[in-house]
Amino acid sequence: ADLLATVAACPEVQEFVIVSNQEKVGHLLPGGRGLVLEEPREAVDALSSAIDVGVGWARTHRPLQPIVIVPADLPALTAPALSQVLRVASRHPRAFVPDVDGEGTTLLTGLRSEIVLHSYGPGSAGRHAELGAVAITDAAAGARQDVDTVEDLKRVSALGLGPHTAFAVHQLCAGAESGRQPTRSAYATDALPE
Repeated sequence: ADLLATVAACPEVQEFVIVSNQEKVGHLLPGGRGLVLEEPREAVDALSSAIDVGVGWARTHRPLQPIVIVPADLPALTAPALSQVLRVASRHPRAFVPDVDGEGTTLLTGLRSEIVLHSYGPGSAGRHAELGAVAITDAAAGARQDVDTVEDLKRVSALGLGPHTAFAVHQLCAGAESGRQPTRSAYATDALPE
C-alpha cells in the first residue's frame, strides 16, 4: 500500500498497472486509480513474468507512452525520489537505477513502452546497460535500496518506511524477538491498519 501511494503521489505518473497474484490488491489502489492484472501462476521467474504482463499491456494499450517498472521491493521509495529519477530518465530512450550494491536494478524506464527491454535478476545492472539503458547512479537512496535479504531490510528501515510497511516490519521483529515464527497474516495487506 505504501509503494502504491508513493507512485500515485508522483506527478509524472498519470496511470499505473499493478501485476499481482493477490486478489485483494485492488482495494489498495489510491483513489481507485489504476488497473490490476493477474500475475501468471506457476511462473518459473515470477518477477520477469509479472513484468512481461505489465509491459505487454502497455505495449498494446499505450505503446508510445513513457513507462517505468517499479518492483514491489522498494519500501523506502518516495514520490520526490521517483520524480527525480523520471526527470533524468526522460533524457534517455531507456534508463535504469542500479541497486545500492551496483549489481542489480531497481527502477527501469523507457520513453515508449514499445522499446522497454528488461532483464531483472542477479547481475541485471550490467545486462540493462548492455541492452542500451543508461544508469542513473545519483538517484536517492530510497530509489536504490531494494529488499532481497534481512540485511537489506535493516538498511531500508533506517531510510524511513511508510506506515503499512513499518507495521509489517514491527510484526516480523516482534515475532523474531519472541522466538515464534511470524504468521502469514503478518505479511497480509488486510492485516495492516488503514
